[in-house]
Parts: sequence; structure tokens; C-alpha cells
Amino acid sequence: MSFDLFDTLLRRVKGPDEVAAEAAEGLVALGLSHWTSVEVLSHRRAWTISREAGYPQSEAEWSIADWYEALAIAMGVDNATVRAAGCRCELAAEIAGTVVRPTGLALLLEARRLGRRHFVLSDTTLTAELIGALLEAHGIFGLEVVASSEWQRSKRRGTIFSEVEARMGLEGLRGLHLGDNLKSDFVRPLQAGWRAAHLPLTDPDGEFDAAARTVLRHIAPATRPQEPLAGDAAHFVLATAAWVCQQERQLGSEATLFLARDAEPILVACDALHPAPGQRHYLRLSRRSVLLAHPGNLLLRVTLSGKIGKRSMRAFVAGFELPDGVAERWLSELGSDADAPLSEATIVAWQEVLRRNGAEYEALRQEQRALLQDYIGPLIGERRKLLVVDLGWAGTIQDALAAVLPECEVHGRYAGVTRGGEPSSPQATKRGLVFDIPAGRGAPLLGTSAGVMRLWELLLREPTGSVRRLVRDAAGTVTAELDAPPPLTEAALALAEEARALLLATADCAGASYRQLLALQDEVCSRLLERIARRAWEGLTLMPDGAFARRILELEMDEGASRGVMTTLGIGGLRSGVSWWPGLVAGSLARRGRSRS
Repeated sequence: MSFDLFDTLLRRVKGPDEVAAEAAEGLVALGLSHWTSVEVLSHRRAWTISREAGYPQSEAEWSIADWYEALAIAMGVDNATVRAAGCRCELAAEIAGTVVRPTGLALLLEARRLGRRHFVLSDTTLTAELIGALLEAHGIFGLEVVASSEWQRSKRRGTIFSEVEARMGLEGLRGLHLGDNLKSDFVRPLQAGWRAAHLPLTDPDGEFDAAARTVLRHIAPATRPQEPLAGDAAHFVLATAAWVCQQERQLGSEATLFLARDAEPILVACDALHPAPGQRHYLRLSRRSVLLAHPGNLLLRVTLSGKIGKRSMRAFVAGFELPDGVAERWLSELGSDADAPLSEATIVAWQEVLRRNGAEYEALRQEQRALLQDYIGPLIGERRKLLVVDLGWAGTIQDALAAVLPECEVHGRYAGVTRGGEPSSPQATKRGLVFDIPAGRGAPLLGTSAGVMRLWELLLREPTGSVRRLVRDAAGTVTAELDAPPPLTEAALALAEEARALLLATADCAGASYRQLLALQDEVCSRLLERIARRAWEGLTLMPDGAFARRILELEMDEGASRGVMTTLGIGGLRSGVSWWPGLVAGSLARRGRSRS
């Protein structure tokens, strides 16, 4: 992929003439001669006219290095001195005269995520060295630069594209060129056999318009790579962290709580990308550890949906940490129904059991609420605006925190949010990359599976068990008691280590670009960061081929796979008709294998 420089990656906020005038003033300020800035600028304009007179017959655009040489002769100054000073002044003027174009930067990040070779192909008069320094000044690092003036081939005439193929060993590959100029950046590459996308500067702030979506369709892989998991996970973490940083700033959060074992790498990435407006903490909690503190009385709100409908009441209750003996005593009141598949009648009977034991149930609730308050309190102190970050789905822990901390605003940001838990309110918003619940309105349920969740946990978690319950020691300190970590195969452990290593490498490669987008602080960049993170999530969790499913099956991540839901464009940003859920397909393969045996 090749990117045009000006008004594609960088947008000019000062015209070329104004930039040239500032560079001329800088040269005069250095006292290289008795020339005035007007004389320097006049010399540059005359030089430009003389060099452009042969166009379109002339092959290449002129290079500013050639002008420095001519200027040195006219001034009677050493060429090396003029070139060094001129480059310094030109770079300063170009930095002041340009800003990052968010759309171009977002597409560059996507090219990096997909492993595409990418470079700048520019017909500006600047040298490759100056272009590289200009990009780095704007936080864009590691790009190859092709300057047509140095290659002696023209982008305006289209001869540079075949030269790029030859010198870079790209023969037989259909390159994709992106740029704002209809002739140089669209018609010419098409004539050379390349693909091209025209990104007109109709919106100077770079809204993610139809042209950009066309680019994404061009560069989306037709099939997944053989080993996509670790790399996709690393990009997902980094993109999600950038989105979280932006959400922290927008909300003005005083403390951010990264929940459960899955979110610790996202916290590390946030710290690497952007300073927090408040404090950040890694908090060990789980759904079952806040069950009784939840305002919705989850044990009373059993449903037949999803995987729950395939299990008994005993299996359901075992998923939550009730005190020793209590669960068995309550279940005994159900008799044989406790081990039967769930039914409406069983659910009604269970609710009646809880009502008969209402005093004991309420005492347990108050005890857990006190434990949760004392567990969170030392971390947040007097802070009243909190952000919680997790992989989702219903925001159960957020709801419990909001219930036990009524004086606080508790906002949740998730990989995915479905209808469930308490609805959003101005004091407790819920937003997900996969689906947003509009405030005060329900939303269609997005299909989930334990296979997806286990994939996340494998790649992102610390090597610890989940939180079993909160306990208070003799000194009154509340801590989290953990389960034993689940056994993992050597292949699974190696994959988790690979994902962490790639996260560090990805942060080094793309971190500067994310930091640049975060620094821009406008609504356009806010939407771009969310789109980038959603695409990274899609890359991690959607799976278009059976080989990928078999790998998940080998890593024993099909447990609990339930169902897939056909989604439509606009619900979470997923492609129309997608139902490729890792747990679903892996579970299907597992059942097929068992039936054959």
C-alpha cells in the first residue's frame, strides 16, 4: 500500500506559498548572507518556474536539494551549509503548516494491523529524508519513503508506479495507492495496473466516509492467516486501550478500574499510550463474587435463554459463590427438580425457595455489599467518577458497584455489551465496541458463546484463577480469594506468551500513531478510534475458516459453545450475515468428531 503525503496522511493548514515564505524567513534569520526573505523567495519562485517549464515533457518533479545548490551559488555560500540550514528551516515550516489527517492515519494503522507493506509515495519537492523527519514530527514512525524527485520518475505522468514495482520487487502484485489528487493518485495508478482509492478532501477534518470504507474493503484479507490469534489479540488490546484512554478523557474519570483477569494487559497498554486523567487500578472481581450485591437479584432472575437453558438449577447455582451449606440446603427444598433440566416450573419453584428464606438471603446480601464496599473503598478514596473496563457483556459488576457506591458515577466500557443487567443512565453509561445500549432503550441480544470468552481469557489473562469470593481477614482487610488456574496445554501457554510479546512489539510499532490520534482531541478522532478498535475486535473474534476453528478446538476452548446470531451492518459494526463465532464452530466440530467416533 502506498500513501500520498499531503492531504492524505498530513493535511495542510497553511498553503505551500505560505510555507515557502516561512522557510525563506528562517534562512535569512540564520544570517547566511545579506539577502532578504523576499529575495530568497523570489529566487525559489523563479527556480520553480524554470524547472516546471518542461512539464509534462519533463520526467520528474524538481527536488528542493537542487534548489539549495543553485541558491548557494547565487549567495556565494558553501552548498553544504545552505542545504543543512535550508532543510532545517523547511522542516520547521512544514511542521507548522501541517496536521495529521485522521482518516489517513486510521487507514495506515489498519494496513499495519493486517501486515501489509506500506510506504509513502510522494511527488512533493521534499527529499525522502525531509519527508521522513516530517512524518516523525507528527508521530508517524517507520514508514518507507519514495520521493519521485529523487527517483527521477513522475507520479503526475504515472511512470513512478512501474519503477516502484521493479525496485521493491513487487512485480505481479497489485499495489493499492491512496491519495487525494484525482489524476496523480487515482487515474495514474489505475493506468499502471495498480488498485487505487481516491480520498478527496471534501471534509478537511477527515470524516470516515465512503471512500475510506472502500479502502478497508480493498485491504481486508480474503482469508485469515494460518496463525492469526496472537497478532490479532495484540492489536485488539492496543486499539481497545487507545479507545479507553479517549473515553477516560471525555468522561473526566477520576479512577479507572480494569476488572477481572482479562483486562490487565489493557491497563498496561493504556499506561504506555496516554497518561490517565485520574488513577488506574487492576481490580480482581468476577460475576459470582458480586452476585448478591447486584441490584437485580441475579439468583431470582434465572432465564431459559442461551446455555443456561441446557443446564440444571444445581449447575446454575454452582456458578455463584454462596456460603458453604447454604446452596445445598436451598437446593434440597427443590428435591429432584434441582438436577433436572431447567424449566419454567423449576424457576418459579426456585424463586419461591428464595422468598421463604428471605431473611437469610437478605443478610447474605448485606454482608456481600459491605465486603464489596470495603474492597473498593481503599482504591477510590473520595473519587466519585469511576470508569470500569472489562470484556463484557452485561455489565454485572458495574451494576453491583453502582449499587454499593450510590454517591459515585460508575461508567462501563466493554468489548461487547448486550441487553442485560441494569440499563444505562446518565450516571451509569454502558458502551461496548460490539454493541452500544442507547440510554433508556433496550437492544437486540447479540449472540455470545463461552468459546469466545475463553479465547479472550486465554490470550489476555494473567496465569491465575478467577475470583471465587471476597473474604475479610482478622485485621478487617478484604481481599479476593482465587480459584486454582485452569489447566492449559503447552500450546495454549505458548500462544499466550506469544500474544504478550506481540503486544509489546505492536505498541512499539503503532503506539506513536495511536498517541497522535489521542492528542488530536476532536470528535472525528474519537469516532476513528472506536472504529479501529471495533475492527480489531472483529479480527480477534470472527473466524471465516474451519482450520482456525480446529485450532481453537485443539486448545480446548469449545466448552459451553452455544449459538451464533446473524448480525447486520450497524449492529456493532459487524459485516452483514456474520455468524462465525469461535466457540460455536469449534463446538460443532467437536460434536461432529464425537459422532463419527
